[in-house]
Amino acid sequence: MGLGRSGKALAYLLVDKGAEVLISDMKKAENPDADIEALQAMGVKFELGGHSERVYNGKDLIIISPGISIYNPFLIDAERAGVPVIGEIEMAFSLTDAPIIAVTGTNGKSTTVSLIHKILKDCGKIAVLAGNIGIPLVAEIEKNPDAEWIVAEVSSFQLETIKDFKPHIGVVMNITDDHMDRHHSMNEYIGAKARLFMNHTNSDYAVLNEDDGNVRAIIPGLASKVYTFSRTREVERGVFLRGKEIIWRDGPLEKRLLSTDEIPLIGSHNVENVMAAVAVITIAGVDGARVLQSLSDFKALHHRIQYVATIDGIKFYDDSKGTNPGAVMAAMESFQDPVILIAGGKDKDMDFSSMAEVMARKLKKLIVIGEAANKIADAARSKGVSDIESAAAFKEAVHKAFKAGRSGDVVLLSPACASFDMFKSAEDRGDIFIQIVKEMEELRR
Repeated sequence: MGLGRSGKALAYLLVDKGAEVLISDMKKAENPDADIEALQAMGVKFELGGHSERVYNGKDLIIISPGISIYNPFLIDAERAGVPVIGEIEMAFSLTDAPIIAVTGTNGKSTTVSLIHKILKDCGKIAVLAGNIGIPLVAEIEKNPDAEWIVAEVSSFQLETIKDFKPHIGVVMNITDDHMDRHHSMNEYIGAKARLFMNHTNSDYAVLNEDDGNVRAIIPGLASKVYTFSRTREVERGVFLRGKEIIWRDGPLEKRLLSTDEIPLIGSHNVENVMAAVAVITIAGVDGARVLQSLSDFKALHHRIQYVATIDGIKFYDDSKGTNPGAVMAAMESFQDPVILIAGGKDKDMDFSSMAEVMARKLKKLIVIGEAANKIADAARSKGVSDIESAAAFKEAVHKAFKAGRSGDVVLLSPACASFDMFKSAEDRGDIFIQIVKEMEELRR
């Protein structure tokens, strides 16, 4: 169920292994792409434009895309009929014996897995990067049978459908308000994240954010060896900050790993990302001689507080992947200069009050767009933000932000919302932002 990247990758894999495959998707394929045509030629059947009983009648297994809720009525009927329902990462787990490093959390997942993967590779390990970062895990595992490590970003949606999936090292970065349009409560969301460790034994490792209360709440139920990371306190087992020094401690053993001055990424949240990554590397027993070199040339990921351009002294940053309040708060806190924020999009039933408190401290101006514009503006006003404008179109919002700026200001796109009311994806939204800024830069030359 689901004709996205993982659905197509699964179909190719399963046909190759001799299965009869049906792909069911809510969208109609008005212009069939090369993959659909290739899969049809291989005998794959399609049900497009909606799901039906075909998804479970006469089926041995259903594999769902992360975008499909486990509460879908056809899946409930399938389970009643005795047809097992799993996700792509569960299928991927059955295909490899390589140890898995899996990272989940509301924010910081992609940067952390990318850091871990880069350090492993730079230290000479055969490592695969895949998962929720946009690369189907099944495809990478099939292509890399000699992998020494699998590094996977996993979401709460993916964790809902695991059964045997077990990472050797599991990491939870943080758990803040997100996806409340999908999960029924914050407790359910925390529970979905905690499933990362459901199959752990004392031979496995959990790396957890000591500074996050929702993450700490997971610890008592774990069978894993637990290591934590913290920016605010010294921990007994794990990584912590002493002044600017990042320290590893395991009982009586203590060693300096690096300084925060050696981290090439802006923002305290990126200090946490690095701390989690070096904790994993240390646990994995990788020789750390090249860790500093590997970190020194690591670049910010696309659409994550990514510098775009400076026009008339005004710096533009693309944080289109900031799709929840926690991410936007971290982005705003990354800057000492006055911030003009562009926010809004499709609401995921979020509470913007905490974000609005940071807005009141950090913002010079707020420009709101999309379906959630009024909700964000109301939350901001309730916390004392007065300079708020709305924009009917995205390009208008960017131009209004530039007009409001002065040399030394920062224009930040960090929407706190999904993109689907106005764009194909968060990447599409970021790409269009970059395009608009580059056009403005060209006009000023």
